Amino acid sequence: MNGAGSWSRIYPLRIIERGTSGVGNPAAVPVVTTTERLSIATEKKRNGAVLSSYTIEDIEDQDKPLRLKMSLQVPGLVTSADEVLLVRGCVLTCKESNPISRAPRQYPFYVDRGWNEDESVVIQAPQGMKPSQAPPLFSTKSSVATHTLSCTSVDDQSVKCSHLFVGRRNRWPASEQANVRAMYDKIVEADRTTVAFERSDAGAAGGH
Repeated sequence: MNGAGSWSRIYPLRIIERGTSGVGNPAAVPVVTTTERLSIATEKKRNGAVLSSYTIEDIEDQDKPLRLKMSLQVPGLVTSADEVLLVRGCVLTCKESNPISRAPRQYPFYVDRGWNEDESVVIQAPQGMKPSQAPPLFSTKSSVATHTLSCTSVDDQSVKCSHLFVGRRNRWPASEQANVRAMYDKIVEADRTTVAFERSDAGAAGGH
């Protein structure tokens, strides 16, 4: 993130490179690099996001999860108002709108395998600024999943926001639609949570 802070996200990723051997002219088969794949995936996750760099860890160790660290430029995360910077605590896993339709549902909800989203964002205060009071803990759940968002101070200059969504492996009837939609309404609200940063001398100036 430019200017207002930095963030990191770690999640599992399967990387598949396309070879050029096979039917037809090899030169006609496009080669998609890892960087291109990550750039496409990033853009799909967050509109306007640009991949600057990335590193992959533990790729040779089959006993450890693959760790991917990316540096991104992401627009729309910072708002400036009256010498206060408001920085969103959610970056890639944010819900901008409710994905569950209001229209009557005919089919059941189902989670056939583990469904976890775990994102941690560390926001570093810009020079000359400090974090203000962290937003309160947010938690919601439905019959299908649970979601929590918490922001806590790391030190005098940074705040860590952790987003955790966990879906249980099961199937639920379509009659759970209202329950699930209500959960997503609250998630959309939580994902708009911002962390405030104020001038480091704001307190001193207010005392004069």
